[in-house]
This record gives sequence, C-alpha cells and structure tokens, in this order.
Amino acid sequence: MAPRCLRCPRPCALQLEQQLREASSRAETESLQRAEVDRQAAELRAQLAAALQKAAEAEALPGLRQELAAAQAEAARLGRREAELEGEGQELRRQLGAATAASEAAAAELEARQRATDELAAASAVVQQQLREEVAELRVRRGWLGG
Repeated sequence: MAPRCLRCPRPCALQLEQQLREASSRAETESLQRAEVDRQAAELRAQLAAALQKAAEAEALPGLRQELAAAQAEAARLGRREAELEGEGQELRRQLGAATAASEAAAAELEARQRATDELAAASAVVQQQLREEVAELRVRRGWLGG
C-alpha cells in the first residue's frame, strides 16, 4: 500500500512517481533477464541440435545419451523459467499501469486543489477590498457625525 500524505488520505504524487520509477526499473530488469534466458535457450537449442547429431552418428555411446538428456532437461527448465518471467513481466506491466493511473489521478487532484485555492484567494481578496471600502465609508460617516 502506498504511503499516505500527512495532509490528505490519498497517496502523494511524489511517492506514486517513485513507485512508477521502481516498477519501470523492475520491468527493465525483467526484460534483461528474459533476454538472457532467451540467449541461453538459443544456446541450449543449438547444443541440443548438436547433441542430436552426435547421437545419430554414435547411438551406442552412453555418455552422449546422458549429455543429450541433460541438455533436454536444461532446455525444459529454461522453458519453465521463460514462462515464469513472462508472467512476472505481465504483472510488472499491470503494476506500471496502475501506478501511472494513480499518478495521473493524483496530479489531476492536485491541479483541482490548486484551482480551488486560487479561487478562495481571489474571493478573499474581494472580501478584503469590500471590508476596506466599508471601513473607509464608516470613517467618513463618523467624521461627518463627529465633526
């Protein structure tokens, strides 16, 4: 849950922007990890193809069969890891979208509050000017009555 501002019950825009940066950073890290897994998977596929070729040439060698089985197991493991990373990437994209929406909502609310503050300041200035005018008028009247 996002930390709350001391003045309002909603998350602060700066905190939401920080969360957005963190989510973007995590997404970038996941992307780099996925690229590495893809590279490793390509290497293993190449190794698997080479192992299959060796197996076809020397099927009787038990060591080659073990190497092939290990490469297949590693390829399966990397396939599972790739699926995990894809799921994590989707979650990070969802979090990034939510953080972006929350940040935009906070910015809109801040803008609305600023407009309301500006309107109150303008209204206050009008009332103060009216009071000054009334005080001046009362002083003039008092001068007429007293003098």
